[in-house]
Amino acid sequence: MIDDDGYRPNVGIVICNRQGQVMWARRYGQHSWQFPQGALIQGNQPSRQCIGNCSKRLG
Repeated sequence: MIDDDGYRPNVGIVICNRQGQVMWARRYGQHSWQFPQGALIQGNQPSRQCIGNCSKRLG
């Protein structure tokens, strides 16, 4: 849900490997990249939401 200022609660995660490389995700239909993130569903714990977002995007 977007608040009066135009923001919504969300979670993001930085995934990195042992070599210090990080995962960027290309935004669908755009020419930009970002760390994986998604809306925080009301009632969900942020840590569980991060795990769910990673599973959804990485399989």
